[in-house]
Amino acid sequence: MRGGVERIVAALVVFAGTFVFRFLTVDFTNDHFTHLTRARQIVLGDLPIRDFFDPGQLLQYYVSAAAQVVFGFNLFGEAVVTIGFMALAAALTFAVSRDLSGSRVIAACATTLAVAALPRLYNYPKAFLYVLAIWGFLRYARRPRLWALSGLALLVATAFLLRHDHGLYIWVAATVFLTIFHWRDRRQVLRATVTCGVMTCLLLLPFAVYVQQAGDLTGYLRTAQRSGRMVARSLDATGPLVTDEQAIADESSGLGLHRRVFTGDHALAWFHYGTVMLPYLAIAVLVRRRWTGRSRDPAETAVIGALAVLNLIVNQTLIRGSPLTRLADVAAPAMVLGAWLAGQWLVRRAGTGAPGGRLRLKPVAAIGFFAITLWSVSTVGGAGRQIRQLHLKSGPAAAWAQLVRVNRWLHLRPIDAWAPEPATGIRALARYVLECTQPTDRLFVTWFAPEIAFYAERGFAGGQVHLLPGWHQSASDQQLTVSRLRRQQVPIVLADAGGDAVFRRRFSIVHDYVYQHYVVAADSDFGGSRIIRVLVERGRTPARVYQPLALPCYR
Repeated sequence: MRGGVERIVAALVVFAGTFVFRFLTVDFTNDHFTHLTRARQIVLGDLPIRDFFDPGQLLQYYVSAAAQVVFGFNLFGEAVVTIGFMALAAALTFAVSRDLSGSRVIAACATTLAVAALPRLYNYPKAFLYVLAIWGFLRYARRPRLWALSGLALLVATAFLLRHDHGLYIWVAATVFLTIFHWRDRRQVLRATVTCGVMTCLLLLPFAVYVQQAGDLTGYLRTAQRSGRMVARSLDATGPLVTDEQAIADESSGLGLHRRVFTGDHALAWFHYGTVMLPYLAIAVLVRRRWTGRSRDPAETAVIGALAVLNLIVNQTLIRGSPLTRLADVAAPAMVLGAWLAGQWLVRRAGTGAPGGRLRLKPVAAIGFFAITLWSVSTVGGAGRQIRQLHLKSGPAAAWAQLVRVNRWLHLRPIDAWAPEPATGIRALARYVLECTQPTDRLFVTWFAPEIAFYAERGFAGGQVHLLPGWHQSASDQQLTVSRLRRQQVPIVLADAGGDAVFRRRFSIVHDYVYQHYVVAADSDFGGSRIIRVLVERGRTPARVYQPLALPCYR
């Protein structure tokens, strides 16, 4: 009983500490708005698939939409939801790391590394779902009952609705886990895997019915296949490991260490190649334990085998192409696997022993390894820079002042927080759209800038929050976009002037429609870094001129 209370208290401490840290350092990148703007579209009355393009993140939209309904139109609700899931991921990382390593210290180290990596908030499903899967495997291994199997099926279905590939990867890992765990009884292997698959399909049946009613299930699957091929091509085209040295140089130089050794490139290389090697090392240890007869716990073998497979999958699919930004998102399952390996190396098991001298050297080596890894992940993730910005050396008063500032900022009207006057660039244009169109009007943006529609408080037009080659450039997709544009009130289109050739080549149908029905009002950087083309609808008479940008205003 005492041990159970201790575990709960430890998990709550980890949750609270992570939540406070991520809240004090909260940040939203423009990628965050690919789902947040779609969530806003739902609040405005549209439905995914029926009214706008959905690449397979339906549940994530509804989670963010619910936050907007509950907390109002600000960023506070989104911060609470995303940071809350990140904190849950940290608590789960600690819990499963402790179970697998047998050490609170090792679990604390693994959790520290996972948090210091600073996964981006919009990727909370990656950070949360995979450690939740490990926790589900452990629960089933301890009590292999139907309710535990139902929990795994529910997890797979939920992951699929948050993002389809997450559900697929966790289902593969769950199948591996059940196969290894029931290996001695082949009928039980078949029974458990089939039951889990059938229950998952039943749970997803309402989603399939919705897709068929909202659009076309066959067409939706074809679009998903095209998206998958695009991802595969991007993986095949992956070159050597490179970094944005400018982005992480401050982290390494801030340590006051020799710049030729402790560089951003070396930090990323340590983090990246360590993550890639962990599952292979874990499989080697499992094979060796099996070969030497030391593997007597089928539950541990099944969990670690499935975890190694899960890490192999996410390493090949989720971090290739951009390890600098994606490694942090899958740090948690990697750190859990590292915690198990550390436990195998450092923690004495009953009936085993090691020479005293060798045993005393292991903690020293482990501390050095942890220190280097902590430097690596915090440098890549920017945790050190975030901590320094909190000015914690000034005492609790500085942390409290930061808490007050962040809370006030998150409760502001989004446009006032993001584009206080006088704004420039796309921020100025977002305010222009807000002040010069009706609330029921829509905005069409032809490049990747999903945040503009959110901050402008307008629905996006054509069912497209952005246009990305490969995702919705087929003739049928473009014709659907144009048919939606015809039915909607879209007085303003914003285009990337420098990318017009790409727009014309990749989205010729949409491009022709835009330039047939809209005229160029301005080509300018508006004080920013990008030349933006403002197009206004032909034949629509402006009510006045928006003086800050000298553009036609329709409100």
